[in-house]
Amino acid sequence: LFEQRLNWKEAVAIMESIFDKFPDSDAGRIAINRAAQLARNMLKDSAAADALDDKLRTAVAKMRRDWES
Repeated sequence: LFEQRLNWKEAVAIMESIFDKFPDSDAGRIAINRAAQLARNMLKDSAAADALDDKLRTAVAKMRRDWES
């Protein structure tokens, strides 16, 4: 909805919150990936996009460690 209204900042925040609630789900990972894309392309905020990408990488690394143990 926020994407349709071109409210990119709010869209990014909501997508990040989806990831925060569901980091182990496909929906959560898709949401944070889309949030990073919006931050980079629509908000022209590469620092925020990089931080979101790092957040995803950290979560995936944790999932991998948990799976391997």
